Amino acid sequence: MNKPQVRSNINHIIKMADSVLKDENTINKRTSDSDYQKHIYTPEAILANIKDSAESALKALNEYE
Repeated sequence: MNKPQVRSNINHIIKMADSVLKDENTINKRTSDSDYQKHIYTPEAILANIKDSAESALKALNEYE
């Protein structure tokens, strides 16, 4: 993974967090259903997405060391 991809993964993490904080996306706390077309996500789906992007970025950064 190169620097632009690392930057992209880190920006994706920030974008996911911002979208929830700015109420652009909704967290569905009542059921275990996600509706991606309506921008309704479960907390687990959001965390899994953030974790995946963070792990990819960390892996890429470790390759540079």
